[in-house]
Amino acid sequence: MLDRVLDIRRKAYGPEHRDVATSLEDLAGLKRAENKPREAAQLYEQSLAMLEKILGPDSPDLAPDLNNLAAIDELIPDKQQEAEQFFVRAIALDEKALGPDSPDLATDLNNLGLLYLLTKRYQRAADTLGRALEIRRKAFGDSDPLVKESLGPYNTALRALRQSAAK
Repeated sequence: MLDRVLDIRRKAYGPEHRDVATSLEDLAGLKRAENKPREAAQLYEQSLAMLEKILGPDSPDLAPDLNNLAAIDELIPDKQQEAEQFFVRAIALDEKALGPDSPDLATDLNNLGLLYLLTKRYQRAADTLGRALEIRRKAFGDSDPLVKESLGPYNTALRALRQSAAK
């Protein structure tokens, strides 16, 4: 069905339209759920390239797409460096557009911190996850699930560095 929707949108809007990019993202999400990360990554790359042409390379609307592609690339060992670059770019776009205390920025930082944790760069993980945690605590308070989502990996990074866990 998703392939059919993509074909219909391409015929209706042409090959480079935001709705076509959305269909590519939907297909990528399906491939991700089917545990086909390389296929998902290709679809996310196509969508991102299209959106960069439509929106411009500095559009903050690209940040979620950069995060989606990075989240797939981090699962592929030979693409983790690319994942880092996509996360960093999403952070820069959101920080510029939304400010240094944005919950969306905290999500970007949390994602990058998890990549650092996965690749055993514990100091970078602690620094990045700590910043995400600080933003989320300020925005939502200590009892929010997003705070807890950052706190666990942050403490994992601290333990790997042989530092005391945060509360």
